[in-house]
Amino acid sequence: MAMRAFLALLVVNALVAIAAILGATGDSDGQVVGTTLLLTAGCLTVAANAAALERDRLSQLPYVGAAMSCIAFGVLIFLIWLEPDSDSRFVLKPTFILLTLGLAATYASVLAIPRLSGVFSTARLVGYATAAVLAGLTVGVIIAEGGVSGQVYAVLSVVLATATIIVLAGAMIESRKPSTAPAAAVSQSVQGDQLYCPSCRSAIAASVLSAGHTCANCGLAFTLQVTSRT
Repeated sequence: MAMRAFLALLVVNALVAIAAILGATGDSDGQVVGTTLLLTAGCLTVAANAAALERDRLSQLPYVGAAMSCIAFGVLIFLIWLEPDSDSRFVLKPTFILLTLGLAATYASVLAIPRLSGVFSTARLVGYATAAVLAGLTVGVIIAEGGVSGQVYAVLSVVLATATIIVLAGAMIESRKPSTAPAAAVSQSVQGDQLYCPSCRSAIAASVLSAGHTCANCGLAFTLQVTSRT
């Protein structure tokens, strides 16, 4: 249901933006397009952090990333519809700081979603560290209104892009590997014929009590053995 609502909102935003581009919304075309783009960006950040939360990644950081990003996008939408004045400058600076931190947390949440090992896990740690440094530098630039050379940003951006590509490649490789790990025995107390995936705790329908099962949420393959106490 949540995914359908998310997709429906994206479609509505796209249609509104197209109408604004074609001039169907009158004198406020630019404001409408800006609003739809910011709403879409907010939806994407929420979806990215929600995916990390479903897999129990990075503790509370996905909540922080989603909250900071949505607050910043909301303030920017509000400012779009206001006439520019000197007071808006004092609002923009904390808003961009909040947006920078929120996007950095969202990036970390996305990077944390796949299960990785070896060099791919190391690349993920490099991505975390680089994103943190970039966010810190950007916040410093926003506060001081300058002070970091473009070369520093360029080098860090290359490192971040490389680490991200390696992580994405690792996620694709790991997802295609057959599960070779020995099955761990997990005992569950069944109440109301309800079982749960031992990895992500997603519910398993009582009708799917077969010998082999693959979780539809996290992809973990495991064997079900249902016993009853005497």
